[in-house]
Amino acid sequence: MYPEEGVQTIFDIIRHSAEKYGNAKALGHRKLIRTVDEVKKVKKVVDGKEVEEDKTWTFSELSEYHYMSFIEYERMVLQAGSGLRSLGMQATDRLHIFAATR
Repeated sequence: MYPEEGVQTIFDIIRHSAEKYGNAKALGHRKLIRTVDEVKKVKKVVDGKEVEEDKTWTFSELSEYHYMSFIEYERMVLQAGSGLRSLGMQATDRLHIFAATR
């Protein structure tokens, strides 16, 4: 079962979405402006006695969202695919992408 006629792969979804939604917002991201460290006192029990310790909390200040349209996203996917092909990758090759998330 497929979501729509002719949509069977991730690439089909990207192409179909670009055709259907065009310049609508597809993906959004925010840029890191700065990080702020705040030191706060926290209470905890050590050996049955309540003690206060300093704990540092790190907060991120982020920009407003910046959006990429479905057409821009399709263009980026095509460029990435073209780059992989120029490196010699074939349709049957496998690619693993690792990314840190938080």
